[in-house]
Amino acid sequence: MIGKVIKYNNFRETGIIYSFSNRKTYLFKKENAFGGDMGYGYIVDFYGYYDEEASRSCAKNIGVIECVGSNTKQ
Repeated sequence: MIGKVIKYNNFRETGIIYSFSNRKTYLFKKENAFGGDMGYGYIVDFYGYYDEEASRSCAKNIGVIECVGSNTKQ
């Protein structure tokens, strides 16, 4: 799926991704991002799944497509 990071906490290294395809939000941890770089406003490609234990939708295998505030694409 493709989405945008709409909330990111630098201290906890967690955030929320808004999916463009199904208009749902997914929680994520920075450790689930390839390359380790993540921030507010980034456009990302990710895999969404439902975590039964936490009872919430989460994202993993996150790859950054476009960084906020730059024209550089990865």
